[in-house]
Amino acid sequence: MTRGKGAVRDTARATEALDKALKGGDSSRFRSLTMRAAYLAQDRPDIQFAVKELARSMAAPDELAWQALKRLGRYLVYRPRLVLTYVPQYGATYMDARVDTDHAGCLKTRRSTNGGALMHGRHTIKSWATTQAAIALSSGEAEYYGVVKGASALLGALSLCKDLGIPMKGRVHTDSSAAKGIASRRGLGKTRHIDTQFLWVQERLQAGSFTPHKESTADSVGDLFTKHLDATKSADFTARLGYAPREGTSALTLRAA
Repeated sequence: MTRGKGAVRDTARATEALDKALKGGDSSRFRSLTMRAAYLAQDRPDIQFAVKELARSMAAPDELAWQALKRLGRYLVYRPRLVLTYVPQYGATYMDARVDTDHAGCLKTRRSTNGGALMHGRHTIKSWATTQAAIALSSGEAEYYGVVKGASALLGALSLCKDLGIPMKGRVHTDSSAAKGIASRRGLGKTRHIDTQFLWVQERLQAGSFTPHKESTADSVGDLFTKHLDATKSADFTARLGYAPREGTSALTLRAA
């Protein structure tokens, strides 16, 4: 069934209206609210991807970005607080980087998103959602760049643990067999368009600095940082990272006031 010409014209007008740039105080208000959200997103993994996408519109915010900001605001009203809990654990000798990538997720620039979390056992140390600088030509290449990002954060944490006298082992988890294969071999292979600056991961793997692991897509918490999810999946992944929703105001805030 095809849409009529009137429906097509209405869709075009709606799209054109959303593409219009914000004027005057609205653009300043958008930048101010987005940066407040960015401050909040430092320890709110459930909004890191949304805030990253909003920040990309800082230079020239439009009506579409304004609608996305209001949607984020409605979500924060629905879930105002998220508390990171550190449950007791013993014998956690591994530091794990769990990564994922959304290949060519941006429809305008065709750039991919790196997402992931660094965990010590069941404890989340840090998380990230960043846009890749290079335009990946395949999903395997994009996932490999995600492995590079995760390996960089992992090696930094392992180095810190070593300085503190706490020997740890490292693992990078990805749901991409192609990315695991690229990281585990020597040289470019058939993917000759990959920049050589990203091949250091292969050398560190051969040296035994960390090990790559394949995980199922359903278990990949990195999805939380690479795409918009419904409330059910978002709550599931945040719970796996050790976060729990809370109502009201923090007791520490009330005490300081």
